[in-house]
Amino acid sequence: MQSLRTLKVIVLGTQGALMQSLRALIFAKEKTRVNKNFWRIGTRYVDLDLFDKGYPYVWGSGVTDWGYTDYLKNIQSGDIIVAGGIEKVKYIGEALEKPVVVFPSEDAAFYAKYGIAEASAKKHKKLIETFQPYEDDINDAVCIPIKWLDIDCSALRMPPQEHGGIKPLNKAGIDWVLKLLEGGKPEPAIPAGNPLLTFTAMDFETGSGYRNSVCQVGLVRVVNGVIAETYSGLIQPPNNFIREDFAEIHGISPEDTKYAPSFAESYKRWKHFVENQTLVAHNMKFDYGCLSACLGEFCGITADFKTYCTMKIWRGFFENAKLNTCCRENGIELINHHNALADAEACAKLFILAVSKGMDLKD
Repeated sequence: MQSLRTLKVIVLGTQGALMQSLRALIFAKEKTRVNKNFWRIGTRYVDLDLFDKGYPYVWGSGVTDWGYTDYLKNIQSGDIIVAGGIEKVKYIGEALEKPVVVFPSEDAAFYAKYGIAEASAKKHKKLIETFQPYEDDINDAVCIPIKWLDIDCSALRMPPQEHGGIKPLNKAGIDWVLKLLEGGKPEPAIPAGNPLLTFTAMDFETGSGYRNSVCQVGLVRVVNGVIAETYSGLIQPPNNFIREDFAEIHGISPEDTKYAPSFAESYKRWKHFVENQTLVAHNMKFDYGCLSACLGEFCGITADFKTYCTMKIWRGFFENAKLNTCCRENGIELINHHNALADAEACAKLFILAVSKGMDLKD
């Protein structure tokens, strides 16, 4: 059986303060626990190294911004954990105990009312020692200690689940997980659909007017109209230079990207999102220019992709074709505008809507 540790975990997102790549988690309640439901919890902030050690966590404002506190309080020791994207599942584990706040902070009282206690220097010694090198970065991290189980989940897809937040699995998802836990190998659940609805939406934030000054990337992989995998990460621009007026827009400072990977190193982590894929962006001229400039200068690769631009598609329907306007007029929620992942997700939803309406895609 393939070791679970060798399997790739799907990257979900970041909001600028964390300098590490991040991973998404889905949590489910164990079948044998009486009167318990199956859950999935999509976390925005999980450090790669700590994840592998069994310590996924929700960091800082992400706990409240994405509505996690109400659901974190329901996690109990013994709960089954399924890690992956909306469709792909590649890790399954067991929660060793309820979530805890890793380091004491002024927010400890806030977490306490949700049943999330401060980490104990004695009880959580190993956990705290694992996080210690990251103390200055995470501070208010809420951690769920986990033991990964030796289950081969490679190449499996569970039925599509509702995207975002922390919500119960649907019945198909529950049945899928149960079959896997019982030793079966569920058939991959990949719905048939319009080939136009399989694509990658992308968004780049830059440190200056130069297209090679990318400081954040956001990518959303859509399969048959379902958001299946997302990635977001900070990138250190050349000389770690970020103009103040640009920082005011996207909230990313040189301090945030000081330890971030170069574009070439970052690209290794997410190149599967774009290679041999159809790309979609809101103002593709800008984002494709960023991708092309960085691939050429830092990776020695010539960009050659099939593309669609949601700004072109929706131009003329509203007063302007800005991303926030298109989202507002179409009833699409856009939280944290100018965060690369948030903008890429909004773009993906605009494109899905355009395809479903049979609109002119203006390719």
